[in-house]
Amino acid sequence: MGWYGTRNASKSDIIKEQVEDRHYILHAEGNDMTLDPNKKGVCIAHKCLGSHLWMVISVQTRADVNSEFVEIDRYIELNLIRKMDGGYGYKPICESSHPYYYSCPLSYLDMVPVDKYPKSVNLEWRKVILDEDAKRKAQPKYREGDTIQFDPPIKAKQTDIDRATCLDKKRHVFYIDGYGRAKLPLSWIKSNPYAVAVTA
Repeated sequence: MGWYGTRNASKSDIIKEQVEDRHYILHAEGNDMTLDPNKKGVCIAHKCLGSHLWMVISVQTRADVNSEFVEIDRYIELNLIRKMDGGYGYKPICESSHPYYYSCPLSYLDMVPVDKYPKSVNLEWRKVILDEDAKRKAQPKYREGDTIQFDPPIKAKQTDIDRATCLDKKRHVFYIDGYGRAKLPLSWIKSNPYAVAVTA
């Protein structure tokens, strides 16, 4: 599945298009889009984390134009969003194709249970998400004034970060050894193993 661009569209335009104005569903096999006047995908939950738009899609169908739509399936969909020439674009990927991104909200897994929608899920992908969540929950707590040690170090543009002292936990501001004061994205802290090396 390739990228789809919309000229002069902003990021919020793309999100609105996917969440409110969508008119397609994705096949489980191959991520091919399907257009059918008697079948549609309705977004029933969404969350945008940076450039990742996570959605739960309800697949609904009807017998003819005079009938009501009823749900027949559900799946999790990720839309990668990026700036393109003249606007923003997106790339949709459904769970069954194993998107190699794992920031999907855990509640979305519950909204698409394995026993009810077996063809829509990818057990390997879900295992990675659950394992990563367990690792984050097992990480030690730190306070302002504590020094945390990353092992292995975080690979940043200017320097490798192996030790950082928390100056402002709410704003994620740290003093980094050999570099100075800087803001560390919360995603870096959550996704990298660390230990509390020194407690103030």
